[in-house]
Parts: sequence; C-alpha cells; structure tokens
Amino acid sequence: MEKAQKNVLELEKKILKLNGKIKWVKDVQDGELYEMGVEFIEALPHKVMVLLQHLFGDNNK
Repeated sequence: MEKAQKNVLELEKKILKLNGKIKWVKDVQDGELYEMGVEFIEALPHKVMVLLQHLFGDNNK
C-alpha cells in the first residue's frame, strides 16, 4: 500500500503542458458534471505517456 501512495505523490510533482482542442462536451449530471474529449496537438509521445500513467496508473512499477 505504501508503494502505491508513493507513486501517486511522485506523479503529483510533475508539471505537464500539452496543447489541445476540445472536440466534444457531454453533460452527464444536469450541469453539475461534464465529460469532454480532447485532441492533443503536437504532443510528444513521452508527455502523452506521463498523462496516461497519471490517469490510469503505471502497472509497470
């Protein structure tokens, strides 16, 4: 359990800047909660990987 908590803290220290366009927006909770699709523009692969690891976890550690 401590390892998982440490990985989350390590990810929170990373600053990630990506340019993107919002492609769609969906109201999922009567104006209280929204989902959106983003198209990343000129994103370097390693930056996309950092984002994916933050969102979905890194199962390789």
